Amino acid sequence: MIKTKIRQAIFFGFAICQLPLIFLLGCTPIPPGYREWVGEHRQRYDEIEDNLKSDSLNYKLLVEQGGILNEVAMFNKALLELLKSIQINSNYKEAYVNIGNTYRGLGKLDSSFQSFENEISIDSSYGLAYFNLGVNCTRIGGHTYYQNIFIH
Repeated sequence: MIKTKIRQAIFFGFAICQLPLIFLLGCTPIPPGYREWVGEHRQRYDEIEDNLKSDSLNYKLLVEQGGILNEVAMFNKALLELLKSIQINSNYKEAYVNIGNTYRGLGKLDSSFQSFENEISIDSSYGLAYFNLGVNCTRIGGHTYYQNIFIH
């Protein structure tokens, strides 16, 4: 009886305080957005998969699929889909936003910067690219990366 109560308390504590217990146990926490993966994201992802079976060159669907994978922190898989999209249409600026965010999620800031620069070369008025460059700059602790461009 006591062992059962202890198991229930541990399970309940795990359910309530998931991240602290996972940290203590040395496990990897559930990625942000993963729980939603079983809901609306998974449904849309499956719809895209079905559509890509008949139209594998639809770069917009590949970008949308990559965006969904980014939201649930499946960065490696997202990157594969996004890189396929720019092989089909290398001038689709929305792909570069997602690629940059994917590289940032993987901790590859140099590649992330490059992706946002590619996006700016396609459309220099696209504000989201500049916003993402700013986010990257905060990740490296300052504005030194683009000091020459923005200050001079």
